[in-house]
Amino acid sequence: MKLALAFCIPIFVVVPTPHANRPIPSASPSAAAHAPGGPPHVGDAAPDFDFQAVDHAWRRFHEFYEQGDVLLVFGATDAELVAIERSSDALLAAGVVPIAIVGDRDADAWKRIERGRLTYSLLSDPRGDLAGRFGVVDATGRARFAWLVIDRSGRVRGVGDARPAAAAWPQLASSALGRSEIEAASTH
Repeated sequence: MKLALAFCIPIFVVVPTPHANRPIPSASPSAAAHAPGGPPHVGDAAPDFDFQAVDHAWRRFHEFYEQGDVLLVFGATDAELVAIERSSDALLAAGVVPIAIVGDRDADAWKRIERGRLTYSLLSDPRGDLAGRFGVVDATGRARFAWLVIDRSGRVRGVGDARPAAAAWPQLASSALGRSEIEAASTH
């Protein structure tokens, strides 16, 4: 799967875009909706995918978790995106990179970024390709709410579909990673 990435540091928006040398395989929402097995289980390797950065360099998703553990959230509402933003300093201080994937087109994703004043990575997945890859699609092929915590080695350490309380993102990541420093960092 090849995706193009437009970004305003440190915010990222991924949009499906053809590339002369690396075409995007065709994927339909209905094909993504039938991903077998659902989301990865704790201990599984996280799915990887390609994206094209604004500098036109091709990158892989695993480059995010090489920077730290990753909190990956699909299908979040605007209020949930803002709650993640409020927790982002605590998460980053503890080495957890927050990333949200929304089903919006790139222009609509940028509006959400501006509206919520988001400073963490927000990836746009309008066709549900990434949601399908992670097995978190509904019957229409759109992302449903789900979260995953992925450690630096690329292993899923936590996964769920329950919506946490607004201030609970650091505790959720901490619990999945078996640590307490995220909780301590979020109280400052």
